[in-house]
Amino acid sequence: MVNLDHHRARLAEYGKEGRFDSRVLELPHMHNDGLQVLVTGGVVGFILWAAALGAPLAFFFRALRDGTRAPQFAVALGGAMVVLGYVGFGLTEVIFWSMKGSLFYALMVFLLMGFCLNAKEKIG
Repeated sequence: MVNLDHHRARLAEYGKEGRFDSRVLELPHMHNDGLQVLVTGGVVGFILWAAALGAPLAFFFRALRDGTRAPQFAVALGGAMVVLGYVGFGLTEVIFWSMKGSLFYALMVFLLMGFCLNAKEKIG
């Protein structure tokens, strides 16, 4: 587990200066996936997190562009929506904080990638 003492101390300073409400210190996390990853994992963690979202999104967008038939297009669209949903909701909540949220993301992305590849194989 990452030690957040330095982070909390800096937030306490900002709270004393009046930059924001000090009640922010009562929250267990940052309420933004990207910011949470930067605080706990640094730049390397942020790059890995962004790749975990960007690589599947690129895969699904490429499948959308290549998929002229309905089965592959539908599955690729569903996969893109899962990834974009996590990106969008991650702006206001730390979704990957929960193991359930992380496992659901991985399961859905891998299943939809497999379905997409299977549909492409059957078409081609």
